Amino acid sequence: MLLRCCERDVCRKLWPSRSGKTVGLYVGASVYGPGRKGGDGYVTTWNATANAVEGEAAAHTDLVLCLDELGEVTGRDLGRIVYQLTDGAGRGRMRADATMRRR
Repeated sequence: MLLRCCERDVCRKLWPSRSGKTVGLYVGASVYGPGRKGGDGYVTTWNATANAVEGEAAAHTDLVLCLDELGEVTGRDLGRIVYQLTDGAGRGRMRADATMRRR
């Protein structure tokens, strides 16, 4: 259901261009930090790998994760990212010495 609500066409129909989506996101983000993108801003974009978005989500544990520009992600990547974030455990990774990193 979540993916259906987040499909780009649905979002564009519910909130057309120039309807204030980004401004609303910035205002909401300003409660937690600088309400802007880049640098020390609290807003980031979907234009990242699934692992990078996972890292952003981990840095925002118990806080809102403000992702802007849904048009920058493909439907396949969006599905992968949403699944990864709602799965409850991060992706398993190994250290250079072949030992497992803590999840």
